Amino acid sequence: MPEVQISLLERITTNADVRFGKPCIRGHRITIQEILERLSSGAATEDETSRERRCKMAPLRASH
Repeated sequence: MPEVQISLLERITTNADVRFGKPCIRGHRITIQEILERLSSGAATEDETSRERRCKMAPLRASH
């Protein structure tokens, strides 16, 4: 398998205690299914990137 695919697969995790065991982005509660549904409905990849950044920043904002 090409190195790029391997690094992408390392970012996907499953955990029975998180989102009913659906594959998620590591460290987030957003499922791969949700991302694919948004992209298929016309969301730009930049929209998803922005959303992910906001998710990462939310705990920092909440701590102040």
